[in-house]
Formats: sequence, C-alpha cells, structure tokens
Amino acid sequence: MLNLTPFVLWLQQFPNELNLMLMYVFGVLSLGILYKFFGKSGVYIFMTLGVIIGNMQVLKAMQISLFQEPIAMGTVIFMITFLATDILAEFHGRAAARKAIWSGFFGIIFLTGMMMLTIGVQPLLPLSGANVEHFNEAHYAMQTLFMPAPALFIASLTAYLISQYTDVQIFLAVKKITEGRSLWLRSFVSTALSSLVDNVIFSVLAWKILAPLDIDTYTLIFTYILGTYVLRLMLTGLNAVVLYFFKKRAIPIIK
Repeated sequence: MLNLTPFVLWLQQFPNELNLMLMYVFGVLSLGILYKFFGKSGVYIFMTLGVIIGNMQVLKAMQISLFQEPIAMGTVIFMITFLATDILAEFHGRAAARKAIWSGFFGIIFLTGMMMLTIGVQPLLPLSGANVEHFNEAHYAMQTLFMPAPALFIASLTAYLISQYTDVQIFLAVKKITEGRSLWLRSFVSTALSSLVDNVIFSVLAWKILAPLDIDTYTLIFTYILGTYVLRLMLTGLNAVVLYFFKKRAIPIIK
C-alpha cells in the first residue's frame, strides 16, 4: 500500500501561506484541465467536488501570519468555485452558471445523505472475527467528518446558494454596463461583493441565530466576517487575472 505519510510530513514543514498558494494553483489547474477536456460539463464536475471538499475543509483550522486567531480552511476552494461560475457566466451564459451552482448544492446533499446512512450502520463487534480496530477507526473518523452540527450545515448551504447567485447576477450586470469590456473588473467586483455576502450570511446564521456564541457585535464583524475577507480579496484579484487564461479555451454562447 502506498504510504503518503512522508509526503504529508514534508508539506507540513512549509509555511501555511505557501500551502494555501499551492492549493490555489492545484485547484485552478484542475479546473483548467476539466474545462479543456470536458467543456462546461467539466466545470459542473469541479463545482460538485469543490463544494464537497470545501465543506470538509472548514472542519480544520489553520494559523497564518495575517491573523492573530486561527481561521477555518475552505476559503481557497470556495474562491475557486466563484471563478468557475464566472467562467460559465462569461462564456456560456446565465443558465449554465446556475446549473453549476445547483450541481454543487445537490452534490453536498447527496454525499451527506449517503454518509448518514453509512454511519447508521453499527460498528463491528469485537467478536466479529474481522480487523475490528481498523474498521471501527474508519467508522468514527467518518462520524467526525460527516456529522457536522446541523446549524453549521444549514448556514453553509444557505450562504453558498445566495452568494453564488449574487456573484452571477453582479457579474452579468457589470458585463452589460461595460458592454462586454473589462473582464477583470466584472470578475473582481462580483467575487469581492459575493464573498462578503457569503461571510456575512454564514457568520450571522451560524454564530448569532442558529448556534449563538457569546460574542459581541464588534467581534462578530471584525473577527468572523472581516477576518478572512482580506484573504478572500487577495484570491479575488488572482481570479480576475486567471480568468483571462480561460478565454483561449472558451466556447462562447450562441446568442
């Protein structure tokens, strides 16, 4: 069996900021390969996988030099999903972008449902004759990953749907206003605003309404809402640049 532990330990020696950049590059390259070989269907695949991976990553926190407090992961992959919907909105139209949004939504619903049924199967008993310890460790690991608090699950999916729809609407509105010029502008503006919408909805729903924490409004705004927004703005700028590289592969929508 291939042992990836040395590779993981090697990656852990890097600064977290470098690992985030590697994650962004790997994600964008993966999106590009899927788009090159499968067209918009490849973007649907990426959206489905991206939303699933992002919702798993947010269970892990990390420390980076920009922030005093640890931040939840998932920001990088979610920002690439905004790039994916911008690609579809720009080159294939509103309907294709919306289809991608829903493919990601139903992907996480399907995964969660299937894993709930999987976890619902009882762990092995000690006298079953199998390698009980190995299989039961896997059972409890799945339980940790796929049984998030319902409040966080609802907040995440709600923020995802609203922010992605906001991104597409703003992107196409700016495109119309600028008469198709300044691709970088509509990409940056739509992603920057929709990312803020995502942070606000998730933070308010998760930490104030559905699973309230004992935090004041100042902390909610400057730690939970604006905390990772600086990182999101940096990635938004990268998305605006990367979008130009996808123009060479684009199949413009027939009007």
